[in-house]
Formats: sequence, structure tokens, C-alpha cells
Amino acid sequence: MKNKDTEKKPKSKLILGFILIALGALLFFSLLSFTYDDIVSLKQAELSFKKIVTLDFPYTRNMIGPFGAGLAWVFQIIFSEPFSFFLSVFLFITGILYIFGSKIEKLTRKLIFIFLFFVWLTLFYLSVGGAFPICRGIVFTFIIDKIFYPIFNSVGSAIILGLALFGTIIFIFEAPTILNFFKSLFSRPERKFKPSKERKKKPLISYKKHEKEIEPPTPKVKKEKKKKDKKQKIESVATKTPKTTDEEDSSYPLPDYHKMLQDSPSMTKHAIEEKRKEIDEKSKLLQSKLKEFDIEGDVVNVNIGPVITQYELRPAPGTKISKYTALADDLALALKAKSIRIVAPIPGKDTIGFEIPNNKSEFIYLKEVLDSDEMKNDPSPTLIALGKDITGEPIITDLKDLRHLLIAGETGSGKSVCLNTILNTILYRAHPDQVRLILFDPKKIELSLYKKVPHLVKEVITDFEDVVYLL
Repeated sequence: MKNKDTEKKPKSKLILGFILIALGALLFFSLLSFTYDDIVSLKQAELSFKKIVTLDFPYTRNMIGPFGAGLAWVFQIIFSEPFSFFLSVFLFITGILYIFGSKIEKLTRKLIFIFLFFVWLTLFYLSVGGAFPICRGIVFTFIIDKIFYPIFNSVGSAIILGLALFGTIIFIFEAPTILNFFKSLFSRPERKFKPSKERKKKPLISYKKHEKEIEPPTPKVKKEKKKKDKKQKIESVATKTPKTTDEEDSSYPLPDYHKMLQDSPSMTKHAIEEKRKEIDEKSKLLQSKLKEFDIEGDVVNVNIGPVITQYELRPAPGTKISKYTALADDLALALKAKSIRIVAPIPGKDTIGFEIPNNKSEFIYLKEVLDSDEMKNDPSPTLIALGKDITGEPIITDLKDLRHLLIAGETGSGKSVCLNTILNTILYRAHPDQVRLILFDPKKIELSLYKKVPHLVKEVITDFEDVVYLL
């Protein structure tokens, strides 16, 4: 059933698109070449059903002929000439988007608001005294004269329609963009010369440490008292012990991720047998497909990963490596895989690696990576977990060694998951006095959950100007 629906949907879009383009083009050229002489000649001809059936029409100067003259006349009477022109262009553009636009669902809402914009614009023009016959249409005249004027009069109608027009503009160009523009007109001078109270209270860098403190003059005392004071000071200093980092951080206990994170499920016997069967089948299939191309080799080792498995093949003596690398697409087709990566040769080995996607991808659990020896043995607070490699070993790196880190990929590839994994790794391991974070979230969606984290220098920032000021 799913396949039938996916096949029918593109066809219906194409048909609807061509119909809208045809209607838009016919209406546009009919209006463009419209003259009242054509209407007069059509009336004088006294068209009957017989004349219409026999196509006995009088001569018209309209580009679309008698049909175009009648169509333009009807639309002008009902909707007015300017709105009819807009309607023709609107139909034409909508048809093109239905044919060539892959994301028409996202544009539908904006197209509706554009259509409403011209409706409100025509009504607003009529409400403020637009009395030209060219702008009069039965529909708009009825709405103004029979609905708005009796209830709101001319001034009230203009105010209501003006607000509706402005609201439609906001929806077309997105409300945050327009509201931020008006906000910036009034807030920019304040930000330049008057930073907010919150910023004054919490400066990022304190310069008081570098200033010389003026000590008050010490009063003159007797020598005996001085000796006693010195003894007391020595005793007090001796009794005091320096604070360790653990004592400083005792106010903030690290979260116990063992209770918070999910355990990775253990594989059942059935799953293990299926995995072995899959590896054996792909190993034999890989060797048999290579034999079809007169290439000999044996699979000597298999590195099983969560998403990709690497099959190590030892080539026969005298076989060139270039033969293997040229068969990536052919092997992908034979093994029914999206793609195959060939590592020829594997560094430090006499084998060639064929990296083939697994039939079922496994989930990688953050708790498993945090419990790894690599993570436990490294005390760095900026250590981050990135997942697992082909062999199933955890991928861990130190954020302080990365000058810049760019996370990119297509929709659904896991960018948000990666970003949340990095942040959670730091929050589970580091105290607020060890790592300070500045989070910028212009979408107000991705990082809103971290707004109460004590590691933040400032609450999650959503405004570009605040970022510039803070940095």
C-alpha cells in the first residue's frame, strides 16, 4: 500500500501543477489583451447554443479569442482587474512550485498568506475611498458596502483592514524577524552605552586582583604584644590546611550517570547466531564475487562494529591492489549494500579491508563509553565521547586540543545527538569551577534544556548582539 501511495503522489502533483499553470497563463493573457470592443461585439452577435456548438463566434482582438474576452470580463466584474491579474500570476507560480518544488508543503502556508495579503490590500484600498471602476468587483464591493461599512463605518473599516494587512505581512516575512528589527531600533543605543545591570554585576574578567590595595597604617604596639601576635599567627597558619579541589567542589556533587543513563542491552543467543550467520554469508559472498572477476583471496579476520563491519582479506600472491579498489561499486551491487569502502592495504598489515554496512545498525549508549577504561583513566574535564569506531572501540578526544569543532551533516544524520552527547559528557565529569560554558541557541529549541546548568557563564543566549558583547 505504501508503494502505491508514493507512486501516485508525484503524478497528482504534476497534473495539478500543469492545470494551475495553464489556468494562470490563460487568465493573464486574457486580461492583458482585454478590450471592451470585444464584449460589445459578443453582445451584438447574440450568441445562442447552436452558434456555440457550431463555433460561430465573432472576431475578437483578445489573444485567447472569444473565450479569453469572456473570461477576462467575468473575472473583472467579480474580482476587479488588479486582483484578477494577481490571481493569474499566483496560479502560475503555484503551478511551477507544485512541479519543481520538492517542499511544497512548507510553501503552502506562505502562499495562502500572500493570497490573503492581496485580498486585504484590495479591501483596504476600497475602504479608504478607492472608487475607480477598474478596482471595483462584485465580491469586494459587497464585503465593504454590506458588511464593514454598516458595522464599523469607513474609519473603523480602514483600521481593522489595516491591522489585518499588517498581520499578514508579519506572517509572510516571519514575525521574529520584523519584531527583532523594531526591537533593535530602540535597544541598540542602550546596549552601546548602557550595559544591563546583570552584566555589571557579573563581569567576565575581574581587574580588581591587579589593582594595588591601599593598606591602612598599622598602629604602634609594644614589642611583647607583637611577639604574642606572631606566635598566634604561626599557630593559626600551622593548623590551617590548603583546600583541595575536592573540597572546593563539594558544594556541587557530580551527577551519577550510572543511575541516569540507560544500560546497553546484552545480545541474546539468537542475535549472536544471526550475527555469525550474517558474517559467514557475507564473507563467502565477498570471496565468490571476487572470483568472478578473476581475483583470489581469503577472509582471514573480521572486525565487527556497531554500524559497519570490516572484512580483512589476504590477497593471493601477485595480485595488484588496484584491482580491488576498482570493484567498490560492483561489490556494493552484489552485496546489496548502499556503499562499500575499500582500505587497500590496511596500515601495518598484509590484508585489504572491505568495510560493509551491517544489516541492522546497533545503538551506541553513552553509559558504555563513559565506563570505558580510556575515559576513566583520563582525568581531563574536557574529555568528550564521540561514539565508536569500526572495531567497536570508543572514540574519545579532548576538547581543549581542538581549536575548532564543526558538526555538519544532512537532516537526520545525528548532529543534535552529537552535540548533546558532547555537553553531557562534560557535565557528568566536570565541576563548574573546572569548565565554564557559553551556549548560543538562536532557534531557542536545541539548548533550552541546559538553561539551569551551573557551568554556564550566562543563561542560554538567543540574541546575536548578546554573544558579541559576551565574547
